[in-house]
Amino acid sequence: MLKRTGHGRGKGWKANEELDLLACVSDILPVDTNEWEDVVIAYNFHRQRADRRDLQSVRRKYKSLRNMASGTGSLTTRQHSAEAKRIQDDINRKKAVLTLGPSDGTSNNFAAPTAEEPAPEAIEPPAAPLANVYASQGLRPKEIAAFSKRVPKRGTVPPSRRQILIAMRNTASTPEGGDDEVASPPVLRLETTEYAAAMDAVEPLPRPMSSETPRRLAPLAKRPRSEVEDHVLSRLLAMEESRERWMREMEERRESRERERDERFEALRLEREERDRQREEYRDKMDAQREERAARHDELMAMVLSKLLQPPAAFLPREGPAI
Repeated sequence: MLKRTGHGRGKGWKANEELDLLACVSDILPVDTNEWEDVVIAYNFHRQRADRRDLQSVRRKYKSLRNMASGTGSLTTRQHSAEAKRIQDDINRKKAVLTLGPSDGTSNNFAAPTAEEPAPEAIEPPAAPLANVYASQGLRPKEIAAFSKRVPKRGTVPPSRRQILIAMRNTASTPEGGDDEVASPPVLRLETTEYAAAMDAVEPLPRPMSSETPRRLAPLAKRPRSEVEDHVLSRLLAMEESRERWMREMEERRESRERERDERFEALRLEREERDRQREEYRDKMDAQREERAARHDELMAMVLSKLLQPPAAFLPREGPAI
């Protein structure tokens, strides 16, 4: 049986993980693979290495929650399934808006917005309720995905948590404007895939917004970063540095344990070689004694055989006393 790696099939989802997944999908509303990759990046931002998921696992879990029949599973699972169905309705509406595109003014029955009445697309929709992990950290999944666009790509390797935090810090420390005034660092909010393409530019140029331009082609919305967000970024960087320091300590401990193990194995090897040497010396000594005894035995047998093989002496009568 194949060993489970813990990143794909075979690893269950906890309730808080499902909440975080639904929060990311609800905030980003992915309609293509690029936006699903943003969902994966935002989901893995607050996860340890062993708890991170890949793209197939995230899409498979969301599809499972979306297609789950009503009244199936536990109460928490039913709530998550209902939330996934609601999010899917929002995704379908977003797909419909992206498919229709900008109207030409003759094929619809809606009147063009006037200067006094703002366009419906210009109204900021209320943010969806997020899970505790994103609400407590003060960063929306959409913002995490937007900052990940500023990280240089390395093939198919997604940006790491540290790279995203560094991009946030660089954005926060880069002033905008002229020499006379210093503006607050902006927070980029990604609304659609067109905004994601604009994030690759170093200094995006502002464009005038007209009533004919849809919201998905509007320039990036910017707002000054609050003190709370700066505090959140500093806390995140401190947590990341603490985690790296802990990982270095764990690595040093592992190396010391391996070093002690190697020394112990080396001592055992030397002791085993010493025992083998003493055993060989004793065996050689016993062989020498055995050969010596065998040589003495052969000499004794040769002497006995030589005595036995000698011819008997002639019998001479013994002279008695004279009579």
